[in-house]
Amino acid sequence: MKMGAKKDIRKGPLNVNGRRGNTHSKLIYSLMAGFMVPIVLMVILGVAAYRQAAASVMEKYEESAAASVLATAKYCDVMCYNIESKINEQIVDQDFQNYYQIYYKKSATESLPVYRAVRTKITNMRGTTSYISDFAVFAEAGQGMSSKVKTLDNTIFDEFMKNEGTVFSEKKIQKKWMGYRSAMDQILGLNGTEYAFYYVRKMVRANGFVVIDFDMETIQTMLDEMNFGEGSLSAVVTSDGREIFGSQMEPPADAVFYDQDFYREAAASEDGIGNGYVQYEGGDYLFLQAPIGETELRLCSLIPKSIILEEVTEMRGMILVLVIVACVLAIAVGTVLAAGISGVLSKTTKSLAMVSEGNFTVEISTRRRDEFKLLTDSLNETIHKVSALLTEIKGFGAGVSGSADAVSMSSEQIGTSMQEINHAIEEVARGAGNQADETEKSLQKMSDFSVHINEVCESSAAMEMHADQAMEIITKGRGIVEGLSEKAEDTSRITKTLLDNIEDVRCRSRNIGMIVETINEIASQTNLLSLNASIEAARAGEAGKGFAVVAEEIRKLADQSMTAGNEIKGIVSSIQTTMDRTGESASEAEKNITSQSEALGDTVSSFEEIHLFVQQLVGDLKHIVGSMENIGVRTEEILGSIQNISSVSEETAASAEEVTATISGQMDAVHALLKEAEMLREKVTDLETAMGRFIIE
Repeated sequence: MKMGAKKDIRKGPLNVNGRRGNTHSKLIYSLMAGFMVPIVLMVILGVAAYRQAAASVMEKYEESAAASVLATAKYCDVMCYNIESKINEQIVDQDFQNYYQIYYKKSATESLPVYRAVRTKITNMRGTTSYISDFAVFAEAGQGMSSKVKTLDNTIFDEFMKNEGTVFSEKKIQKKWMGYRSAMDQILGLNGTEYAFYYVRKMVRANGFVVIDFDMETIQTMLDEMNFGEGSLSAVVTSDGREIFGSQMEPPADAVFYDQDFYREAAASEDGIGNGYVQYEGGDYLFLQAPIGETELRLCSLIPKSIILEEVTEMRGMILVLVIVACVLAIAVGTVLAAGISGVLSKTTKSLAMVSEGNFTVEISTRRRDEFKLLTDSLNETIHKVSALLTEIKGFGAGVSGSADAVSMSSEQIGTSMQEINHAIEEVARGAGNQADETEKSLQKMSDFSVHINEVCESSAAMEMHADQAMEIITKGRGIVEGLSEKAEDTSRITKTLLDNIEDVRCRSRNIGMIVETINEIASQTNLLSLNASIEAARAGEAGKGFAVVAEEIRKLADQSMTAGNEIKGIVSSIQTTMDRTGESASEAEKNITSQSEALGDTVSSFEEIHLFVQQLVGDLKHIVGSMENIGVRTEEILGSIQNISSVSEETAASAEEVTATISGQMDAVHALLKEAEMLREKVTDLETAMGRFIIE
């Protein structure tokens, strides 16, 4: 393994470790953003529930109030109809007609009984009808009568015709309900507070009128019972604009209903009934109106919208509390889950960083019992298996190192033996010239030579055995390294899968960004609509103030939506930045794994070279063993031929030269073997250096 590759591998974990804090913090923000979705839905649900409840309550309240106003108007119409019926009975009464047509012209003695009979009947009618406060009967001719004065001034007819009675100048008008009068009250001594309104009925044949005052207390009691709450206004409005309110309310100085446009529109409608929300003195009111029969009287009410909504105030508070509690719980659960996941990821990242530095003694632990437990168990198993594999490789390197030392030692022994053989051959060559004198010495030396040859043969056999062992160790080491290379390829595939997942997250983040852009566009458009609404409200003047407030609230909501959209956009941008950094880290990790694979490939190539060199070493050893066996045969021949040295001296010299040449070749082979052994030792040293940076114990 090359030192440059090792440095590149160490850079990867440092880069990942350097980004760890930002990655975890963004993960917490992402999880919290995910928990905000149900919180927003809870708020929307609460608002929708409140609005639906408010709409339902308002609808039921409106129906109930309208029914109450209509029932009261019918009740008042019954009383008015009863008065009209009683007056009709009086004016068609025989005594009544006789007096104002005949007897008023006669003497007092004749007319007085009839006058008294008429007065008694009308007085009895008033006494039996609680809601009639006073009456007055007067004509152009004849004595008038009243419940307020004993003798009625005859000028009352003329005063009435000059003022309130002008409407009767048209012959088709025979009766009318009115509210205001002045001249009659002065004559009768009234101030207008004793009656609510009055009924005028024209006589049938005589030119005169019957006036019946409707009791003020009766009308005020009726209006008091129809009270819709504080701030509400209820009144009976006459055709001439008089407004009668309940006793619990001080009559306002200005007209409340009669001068309003919504009153005129309701009065001009086909059925005369008007219901709806209107603007009154800058506030929203429910306007209810019902006609009182055919009297041209109208019962009107203005109910503040705030009173109607009071019934849902408690519900709004309860919904608000529930939404707040749900939000707090969701945020608490999200914080706990995010903190737990972040802690596990932080611990796992730190442990993997230590593993990437070469420390395989790391144990990743967690107290969780979910998928993170399975993840940490799988990572621990992977680390243990890689550690075991590295241990085997380390042991293999130690075995190869021992074999290399044995080969080197054997080579040195062979070199020493060959030098001795070479020296012996030289002695043989020098002794060839004096064979006769040195026969016994040569024989002794040849015996020594034979011993050395046997030792060389034994050493060669031992070297051959060691070489075979080295071949087995190299084959086993190559298999282990190939297994490690397969693991590296698996890791590379996992890294590619991680990069694909990161790219998928980037795509989803971009989709979220597009959705946020859409929300911002909607908020901008809403803001523009709010501005237009504010302009229209300003044009409407006082009546548009409420609409302006609503437009301002819409604008604020649009601004808040745009602000929230920008915040979400910032979060999405942060997620994309984190994904980019994570992708860069994963790419760097993929490069490191590729570098490891290349380094493992170099290791396999080194084992192939070692295997080739050992094969060459075995071939050389076999050659040496063969040569040594040859030398042994030749030595036997020399021992047999020494007895006849004189006759074969030339042959002996030639044989000596041949042996010398053979030994020189063997010396070259021994030197080559020493070089191969030295190269093997260097390869093993590099392997041990590469394995030295891994901590596996």
